[in-house]
Amino acid sequence: MCLSWACGTAPPVDVGIDYAAQDVDRQTPGAGLEDENSAATGQFVQSDPSPLCKEEFVACGGLLAGTWEVMDTCHQETPSRKARQIWGQTVMDLDIGACGDAVQSVKSSWTGALVFDQGLAMDQRVRSDIVEMTLSRDCLNATFDWRIKADKMASVCALLTTPMQSCTSVDGACRCSSHRENEADTAGVYGVAGTYVSIAAPNGGHDLFDYCVQDDMLLWREPGLLRHVVLKRRGPNTAAFDPELR
Repeated sequence: MCLSWACGTAPPVDVGIDYAAQDVDRQTPGAGLEDENSAATGQFVQSDPSPLCKEEFVACGGLLAGTWEVMDTCHQETPSRKARQIWGQTVMDLDIGACGDAVQSVKSSWTGALVFDQGLAMDQRVRSDIVEMTLSRDCLNATFDWRIKADKMASVCALLTTPMQSCTSVDGACRCSSHRENEADTAGVYGVAGTYVSIAAPNGGHDLFDYCVQDDMLLWREPGLLRHVVLKRRGPNTAAFDPELR
């Protein structure tokens, strides 16, 4: 018996990325439109303790030179049903038709630090994603081309358990919690222009980040994404100004 994610099948999307409005607009059979507007306008579930997460993100620029430690990730949960379906494909290559509501929640958060020193930006953060799923017999049969008997579900749930995923049998289905981590560990020259900063990417291009420095706090938003990260300055400024984007 071969599990698809263990047999060389590439996941449909990179587990390290988020899903912005343009991502959740992908045509996925069976995906409803009931929360598409909330994803497009950034109306994420608000459960964050940081006061800086309670207000709408507004880029304002400011001095980046120095080290910033992640304190919080705002709007951690992904509300869009389409986005959750994409996560189901990413984590287990779930069948869309039979597993349309399998992913119950996705929560993403960052830890680590951003460093801006002598014209070089270093992303030393780790992104963690927790995907909660309820996998019915129909969903598993369609995904893996199995024919599971009801009395075998507990064994199947045990088979789906890995070091990064725990599954238990609950009410005739597998209740699974999957944990994924992705290390940024990238570095490149940077330059600021108004309210955004450009950082050279490993592929030779560059990424643009919106940001806002408020005293010793930094609000940081990934390119094209809706959630943002709150960081706190660690130590003094390392320069009086940042290099300008040329």
